[in-house]
Amino acid sequence: MFAVWRGLLRAGAIVSGGILLGRVLGFVREVVLAHKLGAGPAADVAVYALTLPDVFTNLLVSGAVSAALIPEFKAGPATARALFIRATGLSFLAFGALAALGAFAAEALARVLAPGFPSETAAGAAALGSRTLASLPLTAAAAISTAYLHSRDRFALPALGTLIFNAGVVATLAGWIGPDRLGPLGWGVLIAAGARWCAQLAQALPLPRGEGALEAPVGGSVFRRYAEALASFGALVLVNIVARAMASWHGVGAVAAINYAQKIVELPMGLAVGVLGVVLLPRFAELHARGADAETSTLARQGVWLVWVLALPATFGLAWYADPVIDLLFGHGRMSPDAADRIGRLSALSLLGLPAQGLCVLLFALLSARKDTARPLRAGFALFALYAAAAWLGQKRLGLEGLVIAGVAFQWALAVAYVVILKRWHAIDLLTGPFARDLGVAALVAVAGFVPVALAVSRAASPKLGVAAALVGGALAFAAALAPRYRELPDGLRTFTRARPA
Repeated sequence: MFAVWRGLLRAGAIVSGGILLGRVLGFVREVVLAHKLGAGPAADVAVYALTLPDVFTNLLVSGAVSAALIPEFKAGPATARALFIRATGLSFLAFGALAALGAFAAEALARVLAPGFPSETAAGAAALGSRTLASLPLTAAAAISTAYLHSRDRFALPALGTLIFNAGVVATLAGWIGPDRLGPLGWGVLIAAGARWCAQLAQALPLPRGEGALEAPVGGSVFRRYAEALASFGALVLVNIVARAMASWHGVGAVAAINYAQKIVELPMGLAVGVLGVVLLPRFAELHARGADAETSTLARQGVWLVWVLALPATFGLAWYADPVIDLLFGHGRMSPDAADRIGRLSALSLLGLPAQGLCVLLFALLSARKDTARPLRAGFALFALYAAAAWLGQKRLGLEGLVIAGVAFQWALAVAYVVILKRWHAIDLLTGPFARDLGVAALVAVAGFVPVALAVSRAASPKLGVAAALVGGALAFAAALAPRYRELPDGLRTFTRARPA
């Protein structure tokens, strides 16, 4: 198991590094966009055109492609080869048709997604958006090649996909775009999406032939799991959409405040806490294909433990020092002190759901690897209905804070639901016996590691000091959580530094 985890952590570091580089270049993209176009109508058109493909990608691709395809790619070389070819062909047909439909209805899309645009700006957005939509088939094909490469434990190039794409867009913005010259942006997005897919395809080829005929149609079971996984991810996406919609009842700046609070949670999720679900899904699928249920249970418990000891320090540091963190990131320019204070309160509450979000991603990966996406779907939408009612009542009684509390409760309830599904229908018991004690010990020693910093540095510290304290306190909490000897796990920190003694 030590060798397995060493490889998984290396893969996790690769994924995290790739995501970090992609996000940094995404920030550079926004800086270059602002430098070239300012904040006028041309910038509005460019932002609309750049984000329009993301709307469809988030709704129709997301992580559902990997959840549906990776277990099938693990079935064998001939099956994987046939499935890759046919799924890629179908993605070009389906998303090509969607791009054509979007181009045909470009003006209607602009009116729905940007209803406040003046007529001239809306016309420009529709024209440029119809061009950037041409990248959809390439983006969908890249999602399939990403799933295939992940199934072969190749994580580096897929992790750099966003970096490759943003590099192409930045080059286009820097070299060919101006307020009166936006047309090349459509070509830049298309070429960037093509470069990302071609790079992944080059690594995937040649496809293994194996033995036997190519008998792997993209059949009903794959489509069903894709739809179920998409809907399950959709429940999590809808929570944020509903939160922003209900926040609009609470005056100017409320929607932005909720959005900024969500971004604070997304940072540790994207860089560390949520990465384990990505790297463990192929391993879970491989173990399920071999019928190695005992090894799956052990790996799942260790994954849960590692999500726990990653999420708790991030939660402690960012939530306790939310005010200085927000001041450093957002407390400048046109941001008022009152608005920054509100975002700080909302961020601290939102971060309480970070461990639950990490567990949801990991446990959903485990369920997807075992080809069980129907039960998570039913649980997700049943809990979403309860969330909608709780969110409406919460914002009526407590304002934006009540809205955030309802969202955090939904995330924890969904994590518990996944645990129950795994125990009842898959005989994988994650939260009883010695392992529950391991998680409790990890939480206690993490708190003990963080408390000295919390006592030494005030929550009202200056932004730079507060952020430094959040980082140091989180690091000490993480180191403390790794130190104890656990019953269900190979000896804390030594799990990842050397083999366990016989």
